[in-house]
Amino acid sequence: MSVASESVQVGRKVSAVKWLSGFSAAELGGSSRLLASGTWDDRDNRLQIWLVEGPTRERFAERASIAPPILLHTVPIKPSITAIEALPGNRIVSATGDGSLHFHYLDEASLTPTLRRSWEGLHRAGPDRPCECTAVATSADDGEHVATAGEDGVVNYFRLDMMEVRSPDDFGRYNVEWSTSADGALGDCAVRSVAFRNRNEVLSGDALGQLQQWDTRQQSSLGPVVSMHSEKEQGVVYDIAVHPSHNYSVVATTDDGSVVVWDVRHPVFPQSITAVHRPEAPEVWQVRFNPVRPDHLFTAGEDGGLVHWDTTTSGVGSNGGIGSRSFSIGGDVNLTYLSQDCLGINALDVEPELVAYGNDEEKLVIVVPAY
Repeated sequence: MSVASESVQVGRKVSAVKWLSGFSAAELGGSSRLLASGTWDDRDNRLQIWLVEGPTRERFAERASIAPPILLHTVPIKPSITAIEALPGNRIVSATGDGSLHFHYLDEASLTPTLRRSWEGLHRAGPDRPCECTAVATSADDGEHVATAGEDGVVNYFRLDMMEVRSPDDFGRYNVEWSTSADGALGDCAVRSVAFRNRNEVLSGDALGQLQQWDTRQQSSLGPVVSMHSEKEQGVVYDIAVHPSHNYSVVATTDDGSVVVWDVRHPVFPQSITAVHRPEAPEVWQVRFNPVRPDHLFTAGEDGGLVHWDTTTSGVGSNGGIGSRSFSIGGDVNLTYLSQDCLGINALDVEPELVAYGNDEEKLVIVVPAY
């Protein structure tokens, strides 16, 4: 089956994309969506807001073509943008390669993003040594809490409206609500990914292949409440996706091309390990569930591939499980390759009807997958 797609040249390598699904604006029609993107590896990088005119619901069944994204606004941000997340109330947070986090408010009338605050050097390897803020996640439960991960090996957890600077002589550390390094010490290795299971439980993936769950109601000195590591996972855990309706099912991607499914209730062994991306460029950078069709999963990798995983035929069901069954990827999964670009896909996000991705070919692409 043919898949409709449209792209636009950004002029810089695209490192992050995020659908602004919670945005409220009276002028947006029923088929219009807003998308944020970020760039990397340039002298001056950009946070950009796009208008995407998708097909109407009636035309989705016809696999109707879509128009190219329309650029609305550009905000210059000098460091590379590593991740973008959205919160209710027209708020956007972006992480950057200098260890900082930026908070923008998107005006409802003009759709203009305005910088409200920046936390510089939130992640740092020592005095005057900022390091990359590798990932950011937001809590769907309350829409207020944020978690960040960094190359300093630290995971921070806080509310945007309650974080203040602790003191200038403490390496510029911030008075976060909770951290895996409350005493300011560095972690054992870089943390590459972070995700919320719920408001109080945060997952992190690191450069040693460990997937860990932290309970922010406990002191971080007690360590993670769950630690998962398969024999096959010897490298970096690049991304984590939590099942939208069964948050005990977690999918992690690695640098050896594996897509690993875990049930955090039974963390001794993974539910499944599958590799579909090309071995000559195996890194799987991103993984996302469809938020309303969680039996559909998408991965993107360094091989330029965007893969649609349809698990409806594997007996899992649209709710991702029957009773207490976990989401899994079995032999009956249907794989569709939506892209085979020449350069790696760095950024991926999925909304109920559309998929957006960005790559090192400086393209922002919108895809209408077949469900």
